[in-house]
Amino acid sequence: MKAISIRQPWAWLIINGLKDIENRTWCTKYRGPVLIHASSRVPTKAECAEAQKILTDNFGINMPRVPEPHYFALGGIVGGVTIT
Repeated sequence: MKAISIRQPWAWLIINGLKDIENRTWCTKYRGPVLIHASSRVPTKAECAEAQKILTDNFGINMPRVPEPHYFALGGIVGGVTIT
């Protein structure tokens, strides 16, 4: 099974279906299931605020609320997605 490491809160947004694009400097022709690994780095409050702004700008609402930095799962697999 393939996996990709993503920092929080971006991994949380992806797993919850709120972020559907992940930009990388490398290309992939792979399509199919991928596990999302959350890095072990604790997100900053600024990163959480940026993620909340993205939700507000894209959905026009403040719900769901992005969790506080200490609530995120870190250093492991947090879910799976499909690259299409």
